[in-house]
Amino acid sequence: MKKSLLGVVLSSLVLLGSSMDVDAKRLGGSRSMGKQNSSVTQKQAAPAAAPAAPAAQPAPAAKPAPAASPAATQPKKGFGMGGILGGLAAGLGIGWLLSHFGLGEAAASFFMGLLIVMAVAMVAMFLFRKFAGSQAKYKTSPAGGPQWDTPQTYERQEPVVTSSSAPVADTPRSNIQNFDQESFLLNAKKHFVHLQEAWDKGDLLKLQEFATVEMFEELRQDLAARANVNNRTEVLTLDAELLGIETAEDVYLASVKFSGMIREQADGAAESFVEVWNLTKPVNGQGGWVLAGIQQLV
Repeated sequence: MKKSLLGVVLSSLVLLGSSMDVDAKRLGGSRSMGKQNSSVTQKQAAPAAAPAAPAAQPAPAAKPAPAASPAATQPKKGFGMGGILGGLAAGLGIGWLLSHFGLGEAAASFFMGLLIVMAVAMVAMFLFRKFAGSQAKYKTSPAGGPQWDTPQTYERQEPVVTSSSAPVADTPRSNIQNFDQESFLLNAKKHFVHLQEAWDKGDLLKLQEFATVEMFEELRQDLAARANVNNRTEVLTLDAELLGIETAEDVYLASVKFSGMIREQADGAAESFVEVWNLTKPVNGQGGWVLAGIQQLV
């Protein structure tokens, strides 16, 4: 009797330990939840549904191209001061020749003056282009690194989409004005890591701060079901790709595909993952980007 009771207790402990390992998952539990974006699914399925291209006919052997001359293979040099000085020197030589062959001192002086004016104009144009190019570089550089200490992490980016009904797959990147995509994706990756940490700690306040009401409710239920299971998520590598931005009712909807290597158990092996996070932000009024849904692609 005692041996049977001991066996039941040991079996229960083994099952409990196994369930704890199974329940140790990253935010979302590797499943789709919250707001889904049908445009993302259509975009991922489009390459697979495309018909196979017919086999190409073998092309006749092309004749070898003649070897390029050394002069033709030399790279073209940009507009610089060397050309200006060379032109000025050539002009001075021409002016001297005009005077030497008896075309008159007045004509030679006029020609020399014209060449000098042209040279000054070319120098001014060169300096203007150089100055304008340096100013453009300064304007495109960000003033500082992205901030993450407040919920308005992405408050500085205001996407403007030309068509409110255009799906993600059909929204050209060039039509999104005043939107710093590089900074947005950098912040999105920080968003991903910080929310994983909040999920591991069971930090409801942090999750509520960076999630929509509907998404937070689902996460709260998952935490309640997890109970006291020790959760540890380690993000080893992380890449982010902006699939697109569209407007849905009164919010912007940005779909970001995350991929990389992640470890969901302290002594477990790292595994690759790919999933899409759907972020929303009010079109009008205050508020930063928050998590609205997680979408699995397979």
